[in-house]
Amino acid sequence: MTITKWCQIVLGRDGLWDVAGAAVLYDAIKLKRRFPMIQQTTYQNYQLKTNFGRTAVTIRPMNSSDTELLVALHERLSEESLYKRFLRVYRPSVRDIKFITHLSATQGAGVVATTEVRGREQAIGLAYYVIEDEKRPVTAEPAFVVDDWYQGQGVGKKLFAALCQTAVNNQISCFNVVMHPANGGMMRIFEQSGLPMQQRHHYGERELTIQLQPPTNYHFLDTAVALHAL
Repeated sequence: MTITKWCQIVLGRDGLWDVAGAAVLYDAIKLKRRFPMIQQTTYQNYQLKTNFGRTAVTIRPMNSSDTELLVALHERLSEESLYKRFLRVYRPSVRDIKFITHLSATQGAGVVATTEVRGREQAIGLAYYVIEDEKRPVTAEPAFVVDDWYQGQGVGKKLFAALCQTAVNNQISCFNVVMHPANGGMMRIFEQSGLPMQQRHHYGERELTIQLQPPTNYHFLDTAVALHAL
């Protein structure tokens, strides 16, 4: 890996400082060990057909500058959506969201669905995973949420596909899910993914174990050249 190549990762294609890329480099040096294979993913754009026409949606990697966008997303969520997401009516604080957007490469990762509203980027969906045990970084707990206005239109399905690819690229092999039994929309996304899973009910919660597949089974995000840490 050349210094020039690392600069391209950290600075990004447009020459702007990329916090996620810098974090990967920092962790690699700090831990003084070889990281698992890390693959960058390109942005994916698609047209979302709604009752009012077509809306351009972008699904891209989450980064630390998304805190404000994601706080606004959670502020728009209905109490029903919050209940299904958190198993109680709970609206995350700025501190909660900042924890998610500042996940390091060894803690987890996420993807965001955005669109443009009045000339400004607006987050309409979020999917992320948190590694449960850094000593055994092959399993993680995923979570995702979609703006009420865009629910039932395929955004969650695309977010989950993107998250699965991101996880597999980072050597995650299994998702452990804890969800509300009444969250039928989320369950349908898991079932339609075609991934092997086991489920059980425990104290009013539904617990799932989802086995992830190699990235060749995911076609939503285009993968770039595989990159290795120093």
